Amino acid sequence: MDLSFSVGPTEPVGRQVEQLRKQVEALQKESTEKLGVLAQTTIDLRQRSEDVQGAAQQLTSALRSPNVKGQWGEVNLRRILEFVGLISYCDFDQQVHVGTDEGAYRPDCVITIPGSRRLIVDSKAPIESYLDALKATDEPAREIALKEHLRKVRSHVDLLSKKDYAGRLGALGQVVDGVLLFIPVEGALSMALERDPQLLEYAFSKNIILTFPTSLLAILKGLAMTIQQAEIAKNIEEISGNAAELHKRFLVFVDKLNAVGISLSKLNRNFNDAVGSAQSRLLPQGRRFAELAGQNSEPKMPEAVEDSVRELITGEG
Repeated sequence: MDLSFSVGPTEPVGRQVEQLRKQVEALQKESTEKLGVLAQTTIDLRQRSEDVQGAAQQLTSALRSPNVKGQWGEVNLRRILEFVGLISYCDFDQQVHVGTDEGAYRPDCVITIPGSRRLIVDSKAPIESYLDALKATDEPAREIALKEHLRKVRSHVDLLSKKDYAGRLGALGQVVDGVLLFIPVEGALSMALERDPQLLEYAFSKNIILTFPTSLLAILKGLAMTIQQAEIAKNIEEISGNAAELHKRFLVFVDKLNAVGISLSKLNRNFNDAVGSAQSRLLPQGRRFAELAGQNSEPKMPEAVEDSVRELITGEG
């Protein structure tokens, strides 16, 4: 708003003061309106922030429930499997129940890989102590939460190793001697590895491969490509086998067709011999009997077949 004004030689000072007063009042009114809008926007942002904090708190509380975090991990695992192109009940099965002499086992996911082998994926979400570490307001509390978090991750590795899926799930077929332990929160695994850099080697020594969403995605993408290539190779082999079988059947058909041709040729020769015999020997004798009986009718004999049967020859030339 332009507050400048000029004083003319004949313009009263009072009129200029009145003009300035009106401009100041207009400016104050505009500022009051803008401040009101800003205050309302601040209130709305505060309310939304409280809503987000409330939703985050509810989610955090829900993820502390064993059932909820278990289902959440399984859903994340399924989404990754489907994202890389694997098909449920074809390339993988979830919550497979297998009964053994040692008891019942139910791995979270069983993936079928080329060679009729099975790869086990188990989902674990040790996030309680991870959340406690994030919420810690001082270093001692964070240190306690970190130690507890690492202990839980190691405990999951040990328990999964003791299940010995490769040795006990023979009913599923040949099981790969190694299990993918999927932790759906990347930060949870990163925090544990930061605390213990030897954790990956420790898990690998027990045939357990620690993964989070990004690394599992890379592993499964490579596995999906391998499965697709194996399917293509299988289809090519099947097509090749069908082509060989078709060629074999074609040769059998040609042999049988030529056998029919040989039979037709033999039948043709026999027919022509019969016609020749009739014309040279049977008809003259019949004419003599007809003359003795006073008959002069002549029977019509068929003509000899001169066409020959062609042989079907395979191959070029």
